[in-house]
Amino acid sequence: MHVLTSRLSPITLRRLAAFKANRRARISLWLFGILFIISLFAELVANDKPIVMQYDGQWYVPLLVDYPETEFGGFLPTRADYLDPFIQQQISDITALERKATNAQIQCLFDAMLQRS
Repeated sequence: MHVLTSRLSPITLRRLAAFKANRRARISLWLFGILFIISLFAELVANDKPIVMQYDGQWYVPLLVDYPETEFGGFLPTRADYLDPFIQQQISDITALERKATNAQIQCLFDAMLQRS
């Protein structure tokens, strides 16, 4: 720590001392740091893909790998759109009883909460 303070100018040292003396500034710094860390995981909370899913006895991780629609019974070789009703029907038809999917997409979670009540 001594090496760092020896390289700083006197005005910078005064500004750091004033910052350390300001309790509200320290709390704000911690709050922004925590919010930044939480925002790094925003892709897991708000996305349009399942995190992990099982289809036809195989496990898939669409969050990390882009699977083509043909993998799930579709006819287009493009990236699968998991919100498309046709793809949802294909997945639910094949794995109706054994499917264990975790979907972090906010709309699907909201729909599930509405169906329960």
